[in-house]
Amino acid sequence: MRIFPALVLAHLLVASAATAQVGHSPDNSPYADILTNRSLNFQFSTLGGNGGSVGVGPRNGRLFSSTFNIRMGTPTEVFFSLGVGKFDRTIINPNNGPTNLVVADTTKNMTFLGVGFNWLLTGKKTWHRLAPYFGTGVGFTLGGTIASDPGAFGFQGKFFATPRIGVRWHVTNRFLLRFEATDTIWKLTYPPLYFLEPINAPGAAAVLDGTFDTQWTHQATFTIGFGYAFRY
Repeated sequence: MRIFPALVLAHLLVASAATAQVGHSPDNSPYADILTNRSLNFQFSTLGGNGGSVGVGPRNGRLFSSTFNIRMGTPTEVFFSLGVGKFDRTIINPNNGPTNLVVADTTKNMTFLGVGFNWLLTGKKTWHRLAPYFGTGVGFTLGGTIASDPGAFGFQGKFFATPRIGVRWHVTNRFLLRFEATDTIWKLTYPPLYFLEPINAPGAAAVLDGTFDTQWTHQATFTIGFGYAFRY
């Protein structure tokens, strides 16, 4: 997975920084305790992707979301997320030949619900006010199906996974900024009409040759956000 080398690099950097902590007096240490264990965050994300082999899946999304993070008694935190966004979609009619396959390019609003875990690489402390982390999450989508799609392609109630790396900048004890890179992964399922000879173009090839009827796609996701931290 593309994100794995970045995780290894982040781990090595933090390990090196932890070694450098030895010999610092408390007043001069680059490390500081994280005194809060809850945070409410608001983010803006951009999602890439190409919509799969046929191009009918959601792509080029702009997502606004909020997360509620709870730090456990260890360097682990759990988060709950809710997001709404708008994605580009291409509608095709498999009954047409390849020259008239695309019916329209449109946008579709979607809702995302998710839950997951982050692991703080510097534990319960920040390093120069930075708290790098890696994590993963799962969730599902609502509202991805277009009722007027002649090809009957659906994207309602799809599950997704979100391996991620990121860093929080604790500007103050209460206010923080977040920068994150995520691989948003979901599965496309193609309807039977995609594998049949087009009715309006006899002899033309079907949209798909039947080699596969499902496809996992990756959407590179970049997030920037801010949050308010507190202790409970």
